[in-house]
Amino acid sequence: MKTTHKEKLRISRGMKGGFGGEEWQVRKDAIAEGLRNKALKIKKAKEAKAK
Repeated sequence: MKTTHKEKLRISRGMKGGFGGEEWQVRKDAIAEGLRNKALKIKKAKEAKAK
């Protein structure tokens, strides 16, 4: 997963404080999971249209 500049800032800020490193990890996993689900839905929709 490619991280944007904003995300990099957020990560470095997360290490210093704000929300901790572990919390960031959990959030990142959740975001990745969401993107994966979205991609699957789009893929399924495209396949359904093709039929």
